[in-house]
Amino acid sequence: MGNWVLNDVLLEDAYAVGLDSLVTVVSSGVDTPGLVLEHATEEFRELFHQSDLIISKGQGNLESLLDVQAPIYFLLVAKCQPIAQLLGCKERDIILKRQLSFS
Repeated sequence: MGNWVLNDVLLEDAYAVGLDSLVTVVSSGVDTPGLVLEHATEEFRELFHQSDLIISKGQGNLESLLDVQAPIYFLLVAKCQPIAQLLGCKERDIILKRQLSFS
């Protein structure tokens, strides 16, 4: 079995569309469906904690970053009843929600 990636966008994709001319492009170094900060590179963690705004896409990131104190906005589809209940929505709703524990 070869290598595979679960991320929606690869670094090569970001460079191919010129995203690097607008923002800093850096890999988290994490190959799980959700971002586990403890497994991320030091460079990524530093940038993450310095950010004024973080847009986190996907339910996996919500599940892994839910308790992280940061200015995160979660953009996702509520794919299951427990997540829909947590977010106060219906299953399959498209959600943009500010970090629940960030003040």
